[in-house]
Amino acid sequence: MARTYLRGLVKESVASAALYLGANMAFRACLHRRLLILCYHGVVEDAQAQNPVKNRNAIGITEFKRQMIELKRLFVPIRASDLRDWQKGNALMPNNAALVTFDDGYRNNLTRAAPVLRSLGIPALINISVGYIGQQRILWPDEIYRRVAFWPHRFIPLPAGRGQKPIPVALSERLALAGHLRESCKRLSQEQLTCYLTELREAKIPECNNEVFGFLSWEEVRTLKQMGFEIGSHTVNHPILTKLRWEELDRELTNSKRSIEDQTECECSYFAYPNGGPDDVLPEVVERIRSAGYSFAFTVMNRRASADDDPLLLDRVYIPGGISMADFRSRISGFHGVLKRVVGSLRQSVLTGTGRMRLSLPDDATGVPQ
Repeated sequence: MARTYLRGLVKESVASAALYLGANMAFRACLHRRLLILCYHGVVEDAQAQNPVKNRNAIGITEFKRQMIELKRLFVPIRASDLRDWQKGNALMPNNAALVTFDDGYRNNLTRAAPVLRSLGIPALINISVGYIGQQRILWPDEIYRRVAFWPHRFIPLPAGRGQKPIPVALSERLALAGHLRESCKRLSQEQLTCYLTELREAKIPECNNEVFGFLSWEEVRTLKQMGFEIGSHTVNHPILTKLRWEELDRELTNSKRSIEDQTECECSYFAYPNGGPDDVLPEVVERIRSAGYSFAFTVMNRRASADDDPLLLDRVYIPGGISMADFRSRISGFHGVLKRVVGSLRQSVLTGTGRMRLSLPDDATGVPQ
């Protein structure tokens, strides 16, 4: 618990220092020709956002309003459909353009996020996992987290048949274990994941809160479309794509696209990778997405996107819940992502003993105040 608190204190200090020293402004000027794509998930009531066993991706509505007001003050919000002309070179993207996206397909995207976005005139792309739409299901990473957090027995099974582990008594330690096991499960094969979920489901835990975890119905998806929001695919069942057999991957890609097009009577051109990190995107997966007929796909590696990027590898900046405005400004400026890569490079150089580190900015990085 103390380590978590100290880490948060350091992050907040760095974010505040970036604000007061002008680093955020410098990075925005440096990266003004690149597109900022934000990755959100759920927007919930403020009280739900304070729940320690909430969806870790959920953000309180007051926090979300402040972020959107700040985004509009510093950036030019665009629609996902503007990407096509930009990528083809038929239109210039405005300096400091920003695209807001949501993943998964929570009902609160309609009830909480949409009114805020419409009041500010900010478009958004909603990427949905169609297997959860209209269903009383909880996304499997969230289910694993909750089941570990509320586990009623003294010992809990570990993934892939690796035995059992005593369940911690302290809530902070239990939540840390929940997060660790959830991340470990992202590296399992689909068969191993299914077996582990079946094992965890043998224990009874409290029902989840529908405000936080409830999904849209198809009628509500169509309502979002009628309100002017665009709809993209986030697969059927939210699997890690690199852990699927080719035929499973093709089904996730084509069935989700077909379902969205059938239900909305509009072409589905956009795809968001589940998890979206470096280990979740392989060249073979990208080509499968291209063959499925998608025009654009989004990762989550916390960098700005460029018109020169492969349109199926457009990066986004992840916005978690519970961050300060200083942290938010650092993330949208690009400073947070670069700092994170520097720290990662330093850690790697220490682990490998090379003692070497490289930091590169985009080739089109111009206009940095001297």
